[in-house]
Formats: sequence, C-alpha cells, structure tokens
Amino acid sequence: MGYAEAVQLPYDDKLVFADVRAGPQHVDASAALLDFMEQRARELAAPSGKIRIWTAERAHDWRQTLEGRGYHVHRYSLRMLAGLDDEPSEPAWPDGIVIRTLRGEDDERAAYELQAETFADQADDYVPEPFADWRHWVKREPFDPELWFLAVAGDELVGVSLCRGEWAGDPQLGWVSVLGVRRPWRRQGLGSALLLHSFRALRARGKTRVGLGVRADNATGALRVYERVGMRVDSRQVWYEKAAA
Repeated sequence: MGYAEAVQLPYDDKLVFADVRAGPQHVDASAALLDFMEQRARELAAPSGKIRIWTAERAHDWRQTLEGRGYHVHRYSLRMLAGLDDEPSEPAWPDGIVIRTLRGEDDERAAYELQAETFADQADDYVPEPFADWRHWVKREPFDPELWFLAVAGDELVGVSLCRGEWAGDPQLGWVSVLGVRRPWRRQGLGSALLLHSFRALRARGKTRVGLGVRADNATGALRVYERVGMRVDSRQVWYEKAAA
C-alpha cells in the first residue's frame, strides 16, 4: 500500500530527509503516512531543523497535499537520459590528461575530495558526508571499479566520472553517479570528454541508455555540458521543505 521514512543525516542534524509513497488510489494512507513521518521527523530534528521531501513534478494532487501542510518549494532536480543505440563520439581530451580507472583507496579518497569540492560549487547548501559514509554508498553492489574513470594531470586528479552498470534495478540503464571537474580545468571540454568516454564504456557492456541526476539550479554550467553530449531531460522532481517543529 505504501511506506514512509524520515532519516536524519549524521553529519547534518538540522535536516531530516523524508520519503512518503503510496499509490494514487490510497489517498487516506498517504495522509496517515505523512502524519507518521512528520512525527518521526520532529523527534529526530535538532532545534530549528527542517524536513525535506521530494516528489515528481507531475504528482499534482500530492503536491497540493504537501503545500497544504505548509511545505514550500526548495529546489528542482532533473533526471537526464541519453540513448546508446549509436556509438557515442570519440572524446577529445585536453592536453596533458591521462584517463584511467580506480586503483585503490588512495584514489577513493582523492575522488571523494574532488566530489566535495565540485559539489560545493554547485549549491550553497551542500554538506559533504563523511568519507566512510560516502565510500559505503558509492561502492554498494553492483560496484565495478572499471566503471570509475579518473582524469589525471601529472600527479593530480582533476576530473572524475563514477559510473554504475545499472540503476533502479534496470540492467539496461547505465548511470553516472558522480561527474566532477576541478575549477582550473573547467570550460576546456574535460567534462564532455569524461561523459563520452563513460557512454562508450557503458555501451560496450550492452547498456542501451545512460542517465544521471542534476540540480536544475546547478551553478557550474553542467546542464549545457549534458545537453552537448546528447542528454535530454526525462523527468523533473520537486524538493519541498518546512520547519520540523
């Protein structure tokens, strides 16, 4: 019928992430689950904490319910997809770049630090999770180190595309979990090259589509990069917030 959860992130006690799901035919269940989730969020949240919950943009009735409960729109996010029926273009690498895959924990730490740096540029509310938590989630099964693509200039990691061979239980859908390029290397085509390299690798494994998620208000020009390599918006999600108290 449905479920609800409220999760406080251990590294940000001001924010509780919530999820409530029930079929459209179970309106009463949705309202009851929302009550339960909000009560749990109040127990978890620190003083002046907030609840953040997402839903599909097209879920109009549910959005009206949330707005009637005092939630306001915090931001939008996009799911972008590209087909892999045709061979993606050969990537054009900036001078001095070497591309390789994951070699060990030192690479994991460097990738984590690069993600924290690049994601902080995308939004002023980004809070990096501890390395151990990040490592747990990005290496969850099915994990394949050969789908982590690292762009190196000399001894410095300057860009990453961390991919997965499936997403949401769909074995035909490859996924770019993390794409990041350090500031001095932006606007030189490195992001596009990493994506095309990733697309070609995923297609070689039999994937028919590739996707990723991105904030609609991304401040680094990522949307233009994704569109340049043939990705298009498949769906939009709305993130709502309200005070937990």
